[in-house]
Amino acid sequence: MALNLDKSAIEKQYFYEEKGNTYGPFSLSVLLSKIKANTRVYREGIDWTEAKEIAELKNYFKVEKIIEKQNPQKQANITKPIVEQKKGNNGGIWFFIILLVLAGVGYYFYNQNTAIVPEITASIDSVKLEAKTLTDFEIFDFEVVRNYKPTDEQKNIAPNLLNEANAAMLNQNFTEAISKYKESLKNAPQAQTYFLLSNAYLKSNDFTRSEQCLQLATSMDYQPKSELDYKLISIHAIQGNYELVKSELLNELNFNPTILNNVEKDTTFYSFRNSLNYLQIIEKNAIFDSVIEESIYLSIIMNYFDAMNNKTMDANNFYGENVNQFINRKNTNPIEINEIINSNSDFVDSKVNLIGSRVIISGVNSRQAWINFSCYRTSKKKFQSCRVKVEFIFDDQNKIISYKELEIKDLKITKQ
Repeated sequence: MALNLDKSAIEKQYFYEEKGNTYGPFSLSVLLSKIKANTRVYREGIDWTEAKEIAELKNYFKVEKIIEKQNPQKQANITKPIVEQKKGNNGGIWFFIILLVLAGVGYYFYNQNTAIVPEITASIDSVKLEAKTLTDFEIFDFEVVRNYKPTDEQKNIAPNLLNEANAAMLNQNFTEAISKYKESLKNAPQAQTYFLLSNAYLKSNDFTRSEQCLQLATSMDYQPKSELDYKLISIHAIQGNYELVKSELLNELNFNPTILNNVEKDTTFYSFRNSLNYLQIIEKNAIFDSVIEESIYLSIIMNYFDAMNNKTMDANNFYGENVNQFINRKNTNPIEINEIINSNSDFVDSKVNLIGSRVIISGVNSRQAWINFSCYRTSKKKFQSCRVKVEFIFDDQNKIISYKELEIKDLKITKQ
């Protein structure tokens, strides 16, 4: 008859002890392939006990006791009656049958064990694969990122970390934002995340990493590409590499004529907008006058603004007898211009600085220039700053007959 296995015991989970170490949990079939009769075993409901003493296990170790009782040498020397010899033969047959049955059971459990172990190993390897994330260094290695295959679980984790990073950026906690963006990338690298991380590094003045993130986003085919190009130009602007920025913007203008609209609004480009390099972009078709060329008009304009800053302005020294226009006043003269300048109580402590050392030749006797203007506004009780494009027109005696403000940009009114 077949062995009467305890079906309920098969579902139990066992642990065994060997050389001071504990192993498990295992099902009964797996356990049997790993233990001996005197191995200490534990399961829920019993304390640590030798396997041969546990009810559902001890049946599997009876064969050891049978073999111990057999003594083939003594059996060979015993002469028994024929009747007894027949009984002995019957006993040998049954013993042989039992051995066959036990061998069959053992072979069954051995096969079960070898079938289960690979599954367990595969499961463990799967868990390790799911637990693997990229390191701080690997997220900046495109080859590693390209070959990395995130699990579905990691793909679900990454957006949550991304949201936390975006929230940190809104709170201007750039260190926290960088940490969260990186954790998101370690789980599931995305071009969009690299673009956002680049901005966080840029805010932290880590230009090298910021540019590296943009390169990775480009390699991962971030769209639209124009955003990446613009961000890269802004990094160069912050670094003060204005010649490179000018070259890049001029190149972009061929594909995106409206890019200067973004530059005008972006505080990242504030310093660049106050450089001659920028003037050469927005006035790219203009011809510039310079000090090196000993332009008389440029010298007059520079002296004019010096007088304004030093509070020594006398319109008679600069303007002709008949002035067609002074800012908004038309058909005026030097006397009225002095009155306008001296009676203006709203613009206090005004400062004017010519941007660059060039002016634009806008006509035979006219020049345009970009200036930085700042003052304290008494009416608003705040400080004001802006860039202004102005135009001077001169007569034959090099006297100013027209002074206009053509454009105002970067107007800022602040408490200090």
